[in-house]
Amino acid sequence: MSLLEAARNSEFKRLVNGDLSVENAVIIWTNFEGRATKFNPNGGKRTFALVLTEEVAAMLREEGWNVKTRDGRDEGDDPLYFTEIVVNMESQFPPKVVLYTEFRGKKSANKLNERSIKQLDTIEIENVDVVVHPYEHGFSSVATIKGYARAVYVTQGQDSYFGGKYADYEEVNREEAGYGDEVTDDDIPFDL
Repeated sequence: MSLLEAARNSEFKRLVNGDLSVENAVIIWTNFEGRATKFNPNGGKRTFALVLTEEVAAMLREEGWNVKTRDGRDEGDDPLYFTEIVVNMESQFPPKVVLYTEFRGKKSANKLNERSIKQLDTIEIENVDVVVHPYEHGFSSVATIKGYARAVYVTQGQDSYFGGKYADYEEVNREEAGYGDEVTDDDIPFDL
C-alpha cells in the first residue's frame, strides 16, 4: 500500500478553533529527538512529516500551508503530499504526547517529555492521532502557515520479529540480576 493510499484511511477534520485533527494519521521522516540532519543541520528542531491526501493537500495549500509534493519513485507510483509538523517540547505550552503500549495484556499510557519523546523515532508505530495548530510565519504578503503539534497520541505496535515468538519473555533488570551498568569481559561466557 502506498503512503497516499494509507493517508486515504486517515480522517482529517477541522476543529472549531481552526486546528486540524487527523485520526489514523500517516507520519514519516520522524525526528522527535531533534537530532542534526541534512534538513536540520544544527539540530534541536523536532519534526515529522504528515502525509496528506490530494484533496487535503489542495485545501491546505489554498489556506497558505507549506505543502510539498514529491513525485512517485517509479512511473505509475502515486505522488506524495506532505507538510512538516513541528513538535515544540520546549514551548511554554508543549504539546501533549502520549505513548500507548500493551504488554502481556496490560495496557499503559505514558506521557512523554522532552527527554523521553525520542523513543518515538525507534519504535514500531501502529497508529497515530494528531492535532495540529496552524501558525502563520512571515509577513502578510509572503506568509506561510506551518503546523505545530498540539497533541500526539501514538500506539506502539507489537514486536513482530520472528512472528513474535520472543514476546512472552520477561525483560530482566540488569541490576537485580547482579550486573552493573557496564558489561566486562567476565560477563561474557565465551569468546566472540
